[in-house]
Amino acid sequence: MMMKWMLFVAGRYFMTRRKNRGLAPSILSILGISLGVLTLITVLGVMNGFQLGFIEDILGIRSYHLRIALDETDDPAEAARKVRSIGGVAAVTWFADTQTIIQSRFSKPAVAAVRAISEGAAVEDPSLVEQMGIVDGTFSLGGRRIVLGRELARSLSVSTGETVSLMATAGDSFNLFRPSRIDFTVSGIFASGYFDIDRSMAFIGSSDATSELVLPGSVILGIKLTDRFRDRQAVSALSPLGIASSGEIESWRTYNSSFFGALRTEKLLMMVLVGLIFVVTGANIHHSLRRSVFERTEEIGVLRSLGASPGALRTIFVTDGALIGLIGGIIGLAAGLLVTSNIDAVFVVTERVVNFAISLVNAIASPFSRRASSGFSLFSPAYFYLEEIGARVILREAILVLWFAFSSSTAAAYAASSRVSRIDPSKVLRYE
Repeated sequence: MMMKWMLFVAGRYFMTRRKNRGLAPSILSILGISLGVLTLITVLGVMNGFQLGFIEDILGIRSYHLRIALDETDDPAEAARKVRSIGGVAAVTWFADTQTIIQSRFSKPAVAAVRAISEGAAVEDPSLVEQMGIVDGTFSLGGRRIVLGRELARSLSVSTGETVSLMATAGDSFNLFRPSRIDFTVSGIFASGYFDIDRSMAFIGSSDATSELVLPGSVILGIKLTDRFRDRQAVSALSPLGIASSGEIESWRTYNSSFFGALRTEKLLMMVLVGLIFVVTGANIHHSLRRSVFERTEEIGVLRSLGASPGALRTIFVTDGALIGLIGGIIGLAAGLLVTSNIDAVFVVTERVVNFAISLVNAIASPFSRRASSGFSLFSPAYFYLEEIGARVILREAILVLWFAFSSSTAAAYAASSRVSRIDPSKVLRYE
């Protein structure tokens, strides 16, 4: 019964307009919370899209989930067979990396990271070809064929069917090293969406690797897991098998630790900076409810004289703050999910609106200016290596944002209601 009347009074206070004001202060506070949640959800969604896209490209094409360095005495095919015997393994293939110089007939030399990979990689690891995104030709290796990244092929001015030369060194000692050229035919061109990979990577078949082009003993067994976050369990299962003589099994967490650490720090700082919106909104809720307590001093005095305890009255104002945070958070979350799921359309509309405004300014200023303003683009291909914005919302992050909105408004309301316990009902009824 007591909770029922407190909720009733809290609801009346929630919808009551402030004196000499048109809108209830709670409405403005809800708008502030909604804006903060909308902004944070959208920023996190776009950032997750960028970061997870980069991570998937790096893990799917370059580094794999687990890497095992094989010795010269190790048989890659036998090692791969042993790895497939454990659970949770999605794909296994072997490769060897080297840095070399690549050149075509009509281009300057360029430095490339050449990966000699098993000719059956497309079958052994179907996700590799899918992640690479072949845009021209096919992923066919062996027989002196090579697959290039799109930006590398563009810098070399080559397309499928044309020839490029890889620089190799031959000789029994350092003083006797002599450069030689090995010609390859471009069989395919891929575009992963990650500029560093598309600009620097090339793939050849393992049968085309020579001792001059790829150093012996540098074979790596690349393993992809069905769940990359279960890498520690996979390492524990692989260790007793004795696959590598050196016993080195490297996880994606350690191999890319510096890069992933930088992304984590960037995301954390962005959450803190954007989360300051909740601090500002919480301060506004605090001052608004403090004023509400002051304006309702007579009502609080009457309720106290009727037997309401200070704790019950504080609960009424805290309930107001909780309602503001909950309603504002839900509205902001729904709006944020809507904007994030249609982020490309939002950018297109924004660019059109801004460009329309720019065209109006140009039309007005054209008689007085010889130079018109250029068009506006949020993510121009001239500056960003992007075809679309792949925004992604992570459920636990969305729940965390909603919790921040709720807790900040509730804490602000609790702090603002502290004055209730200091109100003396006898003085209020006597003088007011």
